[in-house]
Amino acid sequence: MVAKFTRILLITLIVALCIAVVYLNAHEGILFYGPQREVRAMAGILYLGLFAAGLLCSVTLWVVSGVKVYWRERSFRVREQQQKQFYDSFLQARALQSAGEYVRAQALWERLIKKDPTDIVARVELSKTLALNGELRKALSALDRARESDPNNVEVLLQAAHLNEQLGNKTAALDNLALALYQEPGAYAAGKARDLSLQLGRIPDAIEYQRQYESTGGDPSSEASIELAFLALKSEHLPSAESSRPLEGAAGTAGNSSGEGKQELREWAKALRKFTKHHPKYIPASLALAECELELGEPKEAADVLLKAAKETQSSELWRRAIELWLRQNDGERALSAAKTALRNTETPRQQFLAQLDIARVHLYLGQSEEALKTLEGVASLHDAHDPALRRDYLALTGYSLNRESRFQDAAKVWKRLFEGERPQVLSNGEDGNNPEVARLPRDIFHRPAGEDAPFYPALQYEKGNS
Repeated sequence: MVAKFTRILLITLIVALCIAVVYLNAHEGILFYGPQREVRAMAGILYLGLFAAGLLCSVTLWVVSGVKVYWRERSFRVREQQQKQFYDSFLQARALQSAGEYVRAQALWERLIKKDPTDIVARVELSKTLALNGELRKALSALDRARESDPNNVEVLLQAAHLNEQLGNKTAALDNLALALYQEPGAYAAGKARDLSLQLGRIPDAIEYQRQYESTGGDPSSEASIELAFLALKSEHLPSAESSRPLEGAAGTAGNSSGEGKQELREWAKALRKFTKHHPKYIPASLALAECELELGEPKEAADVLLKAAKETQSSELWRRAIELWLRQNDGERALSAAKTALRNTETPRQQFLAQLDIARVHLYLGQSEEALKTLEGVASLHDAHDPALRRDYLALTGYSLNRESRFQDAAKVWKRLFEGERPQVLSNGEDGNNPEVARLPRDIFHRPAGEDAPFYPALQYEKGNS
């Protein structure tokens, strides 16, 4: 009721104002709307007409702008709704992908791509889903449209590099990484490009990528970085050198080296000493230095290098190689000292067993079978060990030691246990079998002195000074 009364009062007021304007402006007025065009009427009516025309124009402009705002807001809402739908579908597809539902995830990504063919993110994720499902070639094909629309997209290039690497196309993967680095330098792409260059044997390219890797925040102390630094050092000092010779073959060339070759070896050894000082845990550098020392006629220096490397890396195989070098120099005391040092530096039970077995071997080499038996008593648990290699070595060493002590009945029981259980494959502990640099070293530990070809073990035909 009040609202209705208010409307009536407002209308009455407006009508009264209009009548007042006409009444107060009753004289004739003239409105010109052209050079020779005019309108004559009461001035009050003309004023009211102009006011009504202005009001009409204002309302028209307000309606037009309101319609524009409405459609703009509507388009924003539609776009926001589409983004929300894409985000929800994106999360759903990622969830399916994580759950191993690759077929359903693939269908969802393809639906998103159908809605928006220019969506690079969906194409990259589709490629990842196909790759996880084992369809690598389809995954690579899924990136083609993305590369067509945006050939310099870093994410697309990195995904293409990853797929090419999995397919074995290392050259194509390296090309993709090079393009990605050109667009956006980064430590990840540079590191991958460096590793692929190393695998392809492109050492100069690998060195250049290593520079990019370090300049973009990469870790210069990583294993791959150290390896590349070693290869760069090697190419600098031995530009025409082939792969390193085995340790046992290196010593044999020492006497045949020319004076110029000796000087080159000394420079190479000097560089290696500096390198191993900064990277003591990098085994290939230590092995190369040991080879140099052998070629230079310094076997004791070579043994020291191996001992230092063994202490740093805790490699049982390196300890044994160092012991072998001392034995080749007929220095049993130092060999025994090295074996005992290896025992003190062990960290795992298996390494302790290996070190004690090596001590027993050295005692046998020195003709100290009683000491060997005492050492073997400390690892008597190996008699029933689950590790075949350790059990074989323990039984073989125990049987031989008992033979040397003329305890033939006890020895016979040990030999019977050994030959009934498995074939003796001695001196193959395999502690570092997965390390190619160590595995290439000679395994003929504890050979007889120079000039004698019969191996000390497993033939077990002699001990030092007694055939």
